[in-house]
Formats: sequence, structure tokens, C-alpha cells
Amino acid sequence: MNLIEQAVLLNSLIHIGHFRQQEQQMRFTAPFLFAVCALAAGCATYNPDHIAPSDESLLQFTEQPVREVEFSQLIEWYGYNRDYLVLRFNHQKWYALSVQEPCVSDVRQVRRLELETAISRRLGNLDRVILNGRRCLIDEIRPLDHNAFRESRDSYLASIADD
Repeated sequence: MNLIEQAVLLNSLIHIGHFRQQEQQMRFTAPFLFAVCALAAGCATYNPDHIAPSDESLLQFTEQPVREVEFSQLIEWYGYNRDYLVLRFNHQKWYALSVQEPCVSDVRQVRRLELETAISRRLGNLDRVILNGRRCLIDEIRPLDHNAFRESRDSYLASIADD
């Protein structure tokens, strides 16, 4: 894994540990890290399909897709890779959510998320999410074991830090 891949993966994984999505911080952090990576690698080309964390690295910690979830409050969210959002609702309930194509080219670039539900406090695969003002149909919702996912991330980061 080259320097750019490690930095981009680390940037994606750093956002997993944050408890609040802070728009101003995100505006500074991601472009800054990408600029540093580009300079360090001699102006290498950024290819998000090649560098992005794979769906499998997330899906191994999910259950089968569900039709709907009940919630009272969306606590936090982040774009994991180009296809999946991770949502945390009240009572530490985590979900991986994908949207149908073509909605946004990369959900990691999303800065604003809204839920458009037919039934209050219930999100289903017939509902929509609004990403940066674009209404997107939900493809699937999967319950996520975020604690196991975070432990796997932490052990991976420790292994690359030792190299």
C-alpha cells in the first residue's frame, strides 16, 4: 500500500472515530490531507475507486439487509466509501446504508444529510435520503456492529503504525 493509499484510508478511518460531523472541520481536514498526500507522493493521481475502503471491509460487520428501522433521533453519520453511509441512531444503533445509482458519485463528499420518511421515526427502503440537496432512493439498510468494526480499524491502524 503506497503513501497516498495509507493517508486516504487513514483519513476515512479517522472520521469513523468522530462523534459529531462538524462541517467546518471537514472542509479543512480532507482537502488538507489530500494536498499533503499529493505533494508527498510527487503529485500522484488520486483514484477513489482504487484507494477507497472496500465494501467488504464494512459488510463483514453487518447483518442481512432490513426493510426498515425505527428511531427517534439521528445522532451522527459519515460517508464510509463511495457507496455506503454509516448512520448512528439513538440507543447506539448503527446502520450501513447505500443509495441507488445515480444519485451522488461518492457519498464521502456529502456534507449535508436529511432523512425523508413516509412514516415519522421509521426509515425504510422505500424512503429517501437527501444528500447535499439531492433526493436519493435507499438501496439497502444493514444493521452494523460498529464496536467490532472500530476494533478491526484500530488493530489495522496499529499494524500500519508498526511498519
